[in-house]
Amino acid sequence: MEIVISVAAKIAEYTVAPVLQKVKYVFSYQSNIHELKVEHKRLVEKREGVQLQVDEAERNLHKVAPAVASWLERVDMINKDVTGFFEDEVTVDLKCCKGWCPDLKTCYLLSQRAKEKSAAVTKLERDGNFDEVAYPAPPQKLGRTFAYGSKDLESRTRIMNEIVDAIREEEITIVGVYGMGGVGKTTMMKEVIKTVEKRNLFDEVVMAVVSQNPNITKIQDEMADRLCLNLDNRGEFGRAGRLRARLLERKSTLVVLDDLWGELDLEAIGIPAGIYCKILLTSRSKDVCKKMRSRGIFQISVLLDTESWDLFREMAGDAVDSLDLHDIAREVLGECGGLPLAIATIGKALGHKEKHIWEDVLEQLRKSTISSFTEMQESVFSRVELSYKYLSSEEAKSCLLLCCLFPEDFDIPITYLVSYGRSLRFYKGVDTLIKTRNRVLALVDKLISSCLLLESNRNDCVKMHDIVRATAISVASREKAFLVSCDSDMGQWPEEDTGQDWQAISLLFDQLPNHTCEWNYPKLKLLQMACINTSQTLPDNLFRGTKELKVLTLLGLSIQQAPSSLQFLLNLQTLRLEFCQLRDMSVIGTLKTLENLSLVGSELEELPEEIKLLKKLRSLDLRGCKGLRRIPPCVLSNLSLLEELYIGYSFDSWREYGSGRESNANLSELTALHSLRDLVIWIREPEILPKGLLSNKLMRFAIQLGHSPTWYSCTSQNNNILLGSPSESSKTKGLRRKGTEQPLTVRFPSSWHAWRPKSNVLTMEIDGEDLLTKNINVLLEKCEILDLDVRGLTNIPMNWTKQDLSA
Repeated sequence: MEIVISVAAKIAEYTVAPVLQKVKYVFSYQSNIHELKVEHKRLVEKREGVQLQVDEAERNLHKVAPAVASWLERVDMINKDVTGFFEDEVTVDLKCCKGWCPDLKTCYLLSQRAKEKSAAVTKLERDGNFDEVAYPAPPQKLGRTFAYGSKDLESRTRIMNEIVDAIREEEITIVGVYGMGGVGKTTMMKEVIKTVEKRNLFDEVVMAVVSQNPNITKIQDEMADRLCLNLDNRGEFGRAGRLRARLLERKSTLVVLDDLWGELDLEAIGIPAGIYCKILLTSRSKDVCKKMRSRGIFQISVLLDTESWDLFREMAGDAVDSLDLHDIAREVLGECGGLPLAIATIGKALGHKEKHIWEDVLEQLRKSTISSFTEMQESVFSRVELSYKYLSSEEAKSCLLLCCLFPEDFDIPITYLVSYGRSLRFYKGVDTLIKTRNRVLALVDKLISSCLLLESNRNDCVKMHDIVRATAISVASREKAFLVSCDSDMGQWPEEDTGQDWQAISLLFDQLPNHTCEWNYPKLKLLQMACINTSQTLPDNLFRGTKELKVLTLLGLSIQQAPSSLQFLLNLQTLRLEFCQLRDMSVIGTLKTLENLSLVGSELEELPEEIKLLKKLRSLDLRGCKGLRRIPPCVLSNLSLLEELYIGYSFDSWREYGSGRESNANLSELTALHSLRDLVIWIREPEILPKGLLSNKLMRFAIQLGHSPTWYSCTSQNNNILLGSPSESSKTKGLRRKGTEQPLTVRFPSSWHAWRPKSNVLTMEIDGEDLLTKNINVLLEKCEILDLDVRGLTNIPMNWTKQDLSA
């Protein structure tokens, strides 16, 4: 019986159960269809919820998890299948026998398929439970995030390749790039990043902006964001350690630090400089690059002329090529000085503008009236002014502002900065000229390193970029009440009612305006005037209302008789009457406080005897004086504080000591000048050279013994303030001869002031016997350049051979 029951059960399992199941499908048709609709609706709703999360993640640039993307695809497929099932199959006619009987086969098939699809939908709904639907996407290559720049420039491409080559050197771990604000340092960094990524030189490249007030946390977050690194809320050392470990995780990383203003503590940030982590930094100061121990340092300079024009045309459009605007556009471009930011700013601002707007902007740029040119003020001059404000030394700021007193593209002699700054008490803690000069040279080096000044091709000079000069004039006018007008067309004196607070005035005239009244500038401390027409004289009462004047420089004037109002300048410390026609200068004896007197390049028959009354005089410069035949006796010997004496070839009529009552000075007077440190002198007749003339205290000298001038050219071209036929390279921008478009070349006497004894030079054209008898051992010990033309010398003293003549 048990066997029969077992066999019957199996028969029922394989026959009756399937039949019953099929019968059940027929009778459960409606419920299965309803269940599929319900489950399908739930799946659709769940998909919508997941899709909302995906959309939010994508808006935040997150990457959708692969499982979520696959689930959405499967949902879309089954949704399409279920929708088609309802539309195409469930709506078929379920009746047969002319509507009297249900179509059992069709009901069975539809019910079975609905049950199967419902199970699949239910499973897919369960699979749609995700902890995270998306994750932060790995950052794309840094170079791809930069906007398209301007066209390639040859000079930029060349230096970019040099920077990339330096980064690849194994022994170089830190590379520094510096340049003035707006010159394109950041743009260069972006091009470098694009290049190293294109060449796959590093596994990762990260970049952070440092700025003038570094925020270590901000720098770390900026780098961590680039590296997709979570620094959490760790402490300072924990954040640095985690960042350092991440940077060392890959084989090689390039870290770009943009806009450094001072030394940055890499260890505190978590940047490990080494062979696997190279650092590329930018700064406005070369000194900062050195402090960061950069082994490769590159300067980004201004653009070449052709590159400037190409960039300008790209920014301003083809209108600059029209006959109407081309010449004006060229002049506007010239005022930009090759600075890319200025070129781009002006080009965009003036593109498609009318001619009168171009002319107005050109006039503003020429006269450095930047306040009314909003675009330049906001984007260019503000950056330069920030560099000025960031200078830590007030002395450096003052030195920079002194440089704006001179015309554009001018070679500014260091000696001007020394005498001007010393007289105005800009430099603290220096009591001699040599110390003051050393201080100025240090300040100039700092300003050059900060890209606020430029090196000059002239010895002992410095230059200033046009944009920096315009900014400095603006700052000086606000902070120190400077008035600077290097405009030869200036037809009148400055308005006195607007100039009561002027402390410094620098003017360049084509012709001196008529002026019958005295100036009333009670706070004026510095006055510098140059006149191209040397036939004009100064009003006699001009200085009566400028009693606080400490620096007076007059260039290119005819002074037949010095204005009597000079006697009121009881505080005057620096007087420069250069390239002037001088006659009666007796009033100079009243200037008891005078420390610096320069008559460079002037026409002067004799040195005023009243100079001996200037007991505080420290510097006397007579180089290039024309027609100087007489230096009265006892004038030089009375200048006991004299530190610098520059005579050069201007005077050669020295009388021999003890030769009677001659009208000229003798060289023995120089032995009384115990403070003398710098000397430039020509002694035509070596036999009158007194023994012991030159002491051990002499530090810098250029001495010519003999008849043949060999130091430097004394041609009239170097002596003139105005060259009648200027070459293209010497034209002074912005200056025009009155009534014409002809550029003027104005030269302050930089060709003379630039030549001071930087190297100790001794030139001798002398008989051998005289050489042996003269006491010049002191000179030979300090001599750096020795030019001998000796006749009749058979033996050189042995005590000279190794020590004195080694130079």
